[in-house]
Amino acid sequence: MKEALRDMLPLFSVTRHANYAGSARIYLQQMQLLPQTHPWLHDQFMQGNHVIRRSDRFWAGLYPDFCIEQTLMRAGKSQGGLTHGRGMTETVHTTWLSTLTECSSVHDGMVNLTNVDKHTVEHAEVTDARVKRNRLDLGLQTYSPFRFSDNARLISLATGVAASSDDGVNCYLASDLGYAAQQRWNGKHFGDIKVPKSDKNKTLTSS
Repeated sequence: MKEALRDMLPLFSVTRHANYAGSARIYLQQMQLLPQTHPWLHDQFMQGNHVIRRSDRFWAGLYPDFCIEQTLMRAGKSQGGLTHGRGMTETVHTTWLSTLTECSSVHDGMVNLTNVDKHTVEHAEVTDARVKRNRLDLGLQTYSPFRFSDNARLISLATGVAASSDDGVNCYLASDLGYAAQQRWNGKHFGDIKVPKSDKNKTLTSS
């Protein structure tokens, strides 16, 4: 995980995602110090206890922020939640959050009583309907890059567009450009991090 995030830092820089680039650097530093600052939590992560599972299906692990978005936030915005027919006061917030666990127990009890739980170990992404829809949504035609005698030209496999030397396309240098930008940020505070336009790489679509 740390290695993947570290490799993404230069790409955050050249794509001008300043918030991602800055926050990811802080997060990476905190994770590298985690064995010393929070050894118990580090041991839990190393054992694979870094996701939340709401079912026994394959590939069903959710990161905590995703789980909050899919459960707590959805419940608050649905019928009977905080944003429908209730006052947005601190008392209402506290009461609603405090009763969520009890409501969940009642829901589980009703599911077991009526036997309407639709449990399957098959992930939604591998069903025939989802695979068919993904193929329709893809709709891409691959263009051969070998139809040009000039091998130095950058060619899009999706659109067939070929870059010329005058276009200034440098997306293939994204890692090197981003690493140089990250080096300039060393020793700076988070609020002082800026991503100038000159650091952004130029792609085929922007040329």
